[in-house]
Amino acid sequence: MANGDLFRATVINVDLSGTAFVMDFGYVDQTSSAHVDCGTAAGNFETLIQAAMLAILPDRVAVVRYRFACVGGPNVGDVGFVEVAPGTTGLISGVDTFPGEICISMKRNTGHVERTDRGRVFFGPVAETFRLAGTTDTVDTANTDLITFSNLLKSNLTVAGTTLKPAIVSSAGGYSGNLVINTSIGRIFTHRRSRRIRELV
Repeated sequence: MANGDLFRATVINVDLSGTAFVMDFGYVDQTSSAHVDCGTAAGNFETLIQAAMLAILPDRVAVVRYRFACVGGPNVGDVGFVEVAPGTTGLISGVDTFPGEICISMKRNTGHVERTDRGRVFFGPVAETFRLAGTTDTVDTANTDLITFSNLLKSNLTVAGTTLKPAIVSSAGGYSGNLVINTSIGRIFTHRRSRRIRELV
């Protein structure tokens, strides 16, 4: 049975220079169903997020791979992939893009205060579309496409009838036991190594 399996779902995007940009989602199986097939799960993860992902990507960036890995629990080590070939490019065109090290922080939490109950993922490359008008370092957190994508971090993923719940899962399979219930978009653009950028021009 699969109760307790922990998963990391990854979307990998590549820009024209060949630089890869990676975002991880986390899930836990709290059911008593059979272990989900990670290859099938990777396809369902693609279906869940791809439209929202493309809506916030510039057209010089392509989605190239989805990876779904069991990193904890009874079935640790199972991995599945979906290769997107040729890569499907983003939908934002005719807009400048920030340097690749600039990103938007998307925050998630379980409603508890422990460090393992809070986490961030970093989205990039970032189109100028998402800079708040009249500012140099502020994200337009009211942008509906950003909000739609951010909300996926707290959405369930259904795989062959089994519902996986959103969780903050470390690469080593760590998990607080609580589910993600809140997401938000960081107000200030950040460096991909999480240093805040105060001036972009």
